[in-house]
Amino acid sequence: QLKIYNNFPDINFMIHEHAFIENTSETKNYCLCGDLNEYDEIKNLITSNVGGINLKNHGFLIYADTIENLKKYVFKLNFSYRRENDN
Repeated sequence: QLKIYNNFPDINFMIHEHAFIENTSETKNYCLCGDLNEYDEIKNLITSNVGGINLKNHGFLIYADTIENLKKYVFKLNFSYRRENDN
């Protein structure tokens, strides 16, 4: 997350949790929590200053430029603890 803050200066707030966001993009590969390789996949999925990304078999990351935008984005989402294709 620190690499995201350092490389995306307009992102000022993040939430990381071990659930999943329904109907959103996902990283291709699983990385252990804290694995810096995960950043390489995440950076390619960040397309704006507000958004969310599922982390393959890990959870999600939500990010925003302002706390107000973070709240607005979060309240629009649906979350699950298990994806349909999980066994």
